[in-house]
Amino acid sequence: MPFEAVTTHDVSRARFLLEQVAHALLGQDPSLRDDDTLFTDMLDAEGADALDLLRAGLRASLDAAAQARACKERMGQLAERQRRHEDRAAALQAAVHQAMRDLGIPRPRDPEFIAARREGSERAEVSDLDLLPERFVRLKREPDKAPLLAALKAGEAVPGAVLARGDETLSVRVK
Repeated sequence: MPFEAVTTHDVSRARFLLEQVAHALLGQDPSLRDDDTLFTDMLDAEGADALDLLRAGLRASLDAAAQARACKERMGQLAERQRRHEDRAAALQAAVHQAMRDLGIPRPRDPEFIAARREGSERAEVSDLDLLPERFVRLKREPDKAPLLAALKAGEAVPGAVLARGDETLSVRVK
């Protein structure tokens, strides 16, 4: 339907749907109440038509997506820092362990920690997987979806599988 033909009922319906989304989001994350612009812009615009309400909702979605990308980038930076600290801790522990072996010290004493050299645990080490008897091998059965999809699209009947369509989505591109 063209936007010129949007009725007052359509605006009320759009506002109602966006209010439902707003309340669901608040249920998931009560801290959103502190976001002054999110719900004010989205729901409190007097005289807003349905298109204005949808635009406000999409702007809020774009802002949330930008924040998510920023968090993901920051988490990547923190993960890299974590990895560096873990590597440093492992290198220091390996150096201390080697020094304890070289000096013949089995248990250095300290009020902050307990450290002790100990024998390694026994473990099974596989030198050739193909030589192992079947009772010692696990197989993981999972569908190979690319050729399965191709076969279904070509009209082939595949027992245990059907061609299905996912839910409709909304594509939003920023100019």
